[in-house]
Amino acid sequence: MLWGLGEQIEDWHSHAENAIMAGATHLLGFNEPDLASQANLNVDTAVAGYLEHMEPFAGKVKLGSPAVTNGGGHMGLSWLKSFISRCTSCTIDFVAIHWYNGGDVAGFKDYIMQAHEVGGYRPVWVTEFRGPGLGEDEMMFLKEVLPWLDTQDYVHRYAYFMASEGSLVSGGIRSALGETFAAFA
Repeated sequence: MLWGLGEQIEDWHSHAENAIMAGATHLLGFNEPDLASQANLNVDTAVAGYLEHMEPFAGKVKLGSPAVTNGGGHMGLSWLKSFISRCTSCTIDFVAIHWYNGGDVAGFKDYIMQAHEVGGYRPVWVTEFRGPGLGEDEMMFLKEVLPWLDTQDYVHRYAYFMASEGSLVSGGIRSALGETFAAFA
C-alpha cells in the first residue's frame, strides 16, 4: 500500500517493484486520505499522487483506489466519488473501503453496495472493518455479514481489523471472535 504522500514515497517505487518481483499481484492506494489523522489528502493532491506513483504499475499488477473511511459529508464515498470522477486517466481495477460504524448490519450492507456503485461497478475490497466491538455483539455481526459478503460476486476481498491480541487472537491462539471469523469467512 502506498500509505500516503509524505515520507512513505521515498522508497515506494523500489519497494513496489520488489514486491511485484516477489509475486505481488495487487497494489493498494492511499490509506484513508479523507481522514486528517491518516493519509490526509485532498482529492486533487491524491489524483496527482496516484498518477505519479501508482499509475506506473498499471498493467504489471491490479491497482486499488485509495481506501476511504465510511465517514459522511465530504469523506468516505463522497471523497471516493470525487476522486474517481477527477482521476479519469487513472487505472483503478478495484475500490478499497473501510467500515467502522458499529453493528448496523443493514447499514454495512448498504455501504458495500453503494461503494460498488460509486466505484463504477468495479470489484470491492473491504480492507478494514469492525462491528460493534469485541464480545457477543461482534460475533453476531460477523455471523450475519460474512456469509453475505461471500455471496456478493463483486466483493473480492475483506479483512477484519485487526488480528491482534485480545481481538481475533488470545494467548497466541484464535479467540472466540477469531473462531467465529474463521468459521464464517
